[in-house]
Amino acid sequence: MTVQYVGELALVVFGSLVGVPMLGMALISSMTGHSNARLVQRFGYRAPLYFALLGVVVHELSHALMSLLFGHKINRIKFFQQPNITTGDQRLGYVSHAWRSDSVYQTFGNFFIGSAPILGVVLAMLGVTYGLWPGLLLWLRMPEMGIIWPNWWQGLLWLGVMLQLSLGLDLSSADWKNMQHGIGWYLVLVSLIYVGLWFLGVLPGTVWLAIGIPMVTFLLTVGMLAGLVFLLVQTISRF
Repeated sequence: MTVQYVGELALVVFGSLVGVPMLGMALISSMTGHSNARLVQRFGYRAPLYFALLGVVVHELSHALMSLLFGHKINRIKFFQQPNITTGDQRLGYVSHAWRSDSVYQTFGNFFIGSAPILGVVLAMLGVTYGLWPGLLLWLRMPEMGIIWPNWWQGLLWLGVMLQLSLGLDLSSADWKNMQHGIGWYLVLVSLIYVGLWFLGVLPGTVWLAIGIPMVTFLLTVGMLAGLVFLLVQTISRF
């Protein structure tokens, strides 16, 4: 194995599983955060109730389900709450959970618990699209067939639900802090994956095709959606 191979493999593995996801989540969260802030600025502190209720519920539900998956104890869940101007509590919802610091599995899980809303919201979007506009998913799989448009009420309902869900993609500072508790063990896992691929002699190009491209495609798609919602919010807030 040459030094070039070792370096290229490390770049692809750590880039695909660490660099790209972290950068993608940061950009998606930033755009969504600006969208939510703009709505509150224009329509007041009750704006999340009108525009982001479903997104917040799915956001917190994602945290909760991932917490259970990694064996955390859930102390309290608030799927939605109005920001409290008096106390300065700006949280729209929260999941209070505890874990054993001596458990590698539970500590490692913090990384996925913190980032869970990205996956949870996207899965919810896919489910809603499958129910209200399955023709869109069919078109994405087979563009040559042409797009099949839904009934007008299904289209409007789909658009409204998608807007609500997309505003749940914002990762709070608490979410990022929670991810920090597990990032160390996540890096250990990625390192073990790298060593395994190196030992098997897997080519960097193969890893990029199998992991890198799907990861970039997924985050670009979600990022484009967050960007479109950001532009839509900017338009709405002018009225």
